[in-house]
Amino acid sequence: MKLKYNLIAIALLGFSFSSCSDFLEQNPQTDLSENDFYKTADDILSAVNGAYSSLQENDIYGNWYVFGEIPSDNTRNQLSGSVTTQNEFDQFYIDTQNSMIANFWKAAYKVINRTNTVLGRIDGIDINADLANRYKLECKFIRALMYFNLVRVYGDVPLVLKEISISESYDILREPKENVYNQIIADLKEAQGLPVSYPTAEDGRATQGAAKALLADVYMTLHKYAEAETILAEIINSGRYSLLENTPGSLNIDGYKNVFSPVNHNSKEGIFEIQFLKGGYGEGSNYANNFAPENSGTNVVAVGGTGGNNIPEMDIYNAYEEGDLRRDFSMSLGYYDNRKNNEWVESRYVCKYMDVPYQNNDASNNYPVIRYADVILMYA
Repeated sequence: MKLKYNLIAIALLGFSFSSCSDFLEQNPQTDLSENDFYKTADDILSAVNGAYSSLQENDIYGNWYVFGEIPSDNTRNQLSGSVTTQNEFDQFYIDTQNSMIANFWKAAYKVINRTNTVLGRIDGIDINADLANRYKLECKFIRALMYFNLVRVYGDVPLVLKEISISESYDILREPKENVYNQIIADLKEAQGLPVSYPTAEDGRATQGAAKALLADVYMTLHKYAEAETILAEIINSGRYSLLENTPGSLNIDGYKNVFSPVNHNSKEGIFEIQFLKGGYGEGSNYANNFAPENSGTNVVAVGGTGGNNIPEMDIYNAYEEGDLRRDFSMSLGYYDNRKNNEWVESRYVCKYMDVPYQNNDASNNYPVIRYADVILMYA
């Protein structure tokens, strides 16, 4: 099966019961990860996978729509309960107590510290040199991705490039965003040394193409269009990626649908995706439940709750040209309520992530960070 990233699991220690003192005199559990871990190649692999796994968290890509869509004219939030924190993004009155601002900051730096820990400790491990270099480049890609998100949200941010403790973090001040962007570019230039592909069992890891596409996005953000154009042309001319084709013979959008299909992750159009897997493993996505209309019961999503978040505005609905089949696959104006004789309920919602969850907030919908469609659009 395709790679789904798991947090580091530590097995229970076996104890010798030869004496009471042997049983009582244990190493502190807080020392387990620092002193007894990072000893083998498998430990490093688990640590790298832990950095990937952190990207799944609600405060990273689980709620990224709050930062990327809610402030735009594309979507809005539901005004109820704790979701009022999202309204501050929609109305541009974010205050210092907004939990999403604080939580994204903390979660992003947790990911960065995980990558820095691997980078700082891997050279002391007995590990194949090529494999060690690959793990380093994967961590630099993930670190660059986090800093790219941070600098776009906060501007000047602390630039941390080594493993630090909580006490050490208090002495690190914000760095000018220009310096942060320089580090992002440096990390992504190095990360272009990543493999162009992986065996199927490792699908989803950062590749050379992912590093190039993200670097091009960074250059576009900085208005360095000539630099972006060169890299984008390299991706296109490589022939490694392409759009997913529609089924021939009729007007359809099967290719577009397959981009979001839970059985078609990491396709030739998916350059880098956040990996999710349902099944009660703690690896599932929340999009199906989060975006289903509030109080819609099982009419839209069959299992779990309904968040009513990320509601499409009519402006984005009307922006589609007449006859564009992608519109009704991506968003809906409402649903038929089987609790009320299939009465039509007008309630707009994003529907392209509608995998059937295993349980609440536990669906197999990857989040596409970079698609080949993005590369073509940037190049255009």
